[in-house]
Amino acid sequence: MQEALALAAKNKSASTWTLSNHDQIRHATKMGLNPAVDRRSWMLTDGTSHPLDMKSGSQNALAATLFILALPGSTYMYQGEELGLHEVTDIPESQIQDPQYLKNNKIDKGRDGCRVPLPWTSSGSSLGFGSGGAHLPQPQWFADYSVEKQEKDSQSPLSIYRQALALRKKLVTKEEIKWHKTNNLSVLHFSRPNGWHCITNFRAAAYPMPKGEINLDNVTSARARQNSCRNYSLVYKEIIKLYATPIMSTVKIRVSLGPIGPEPAAP
Repeated sequence: MQEALALAAKNKSASTWTLSNHDQIRHATKMGLNPAVDRRSWMLTDGTSHPLDMKSGSQNALAATLFILALPGSTYMYQGEELGLHEVTDIPESQIQDPQYLKNNKIDKGRDGCRVPLPWTSSGSSLGFGSGGAHLPQPQWFADYSVEKQEKDSQSPLSIYRQALALRKKLVTKEEIKWHKTNNLSVLHFSRPNGWHCITNFRAAAYPMPKGEINLDNVTSARARQNSCRNYSLVYKEIIKLYATPIMSTVKIRVSLGPIGPEPAAP
């Protein structure tokens, strides 16, 4: 990241950041799967050889998105990540369309799993994608990730994406970054010229945070609302606090908007 920022400054350009594209397994799936798992082999078993924590993966992916949105430069997003979508791992061989599967002698299932048509509605022959059926099979669980369903939930990935993008547009500033010492090897802290601060906690251990008025929050339990809560993301009016977590951890993500108190001492 630091190298990319330095190169951009040297060439008087902007850095670009992305987490997914049409040639890669969706990053929500990567972040919900044990990193020791060989993903290509896992895909060839239709995603059955090792467990996938879909909830944790979606929440980790959301935290990662908030992290890159706080960075200088441009952010590119791949369709469907705003819904927290995962890779479709169980496309039958007879319906695989990616030529990569056959050209690689079936040792790689290909890229169809991230190209399945998006679920706009929770019902219908193609979940709202068109009047006919989808050209790639949509799994039943896609209905739970539909735009129709998420638009009714203020804590859904889609709602948080919209809030985060609106806030990023409002707080756009110089292409600069400043690093801050946290006295904790698991916590990364940087700030932006107009008051953005991004703190990323890469471990499950709690890290104290400043107080703030909550306007947008996908952590609903009272215990999770404590100031020492672990593993969530916060956005304040004058400062952005982002807490991301390691892959396979239980994640609580919170986005808040409001006044901020003093920076807490590191544990």
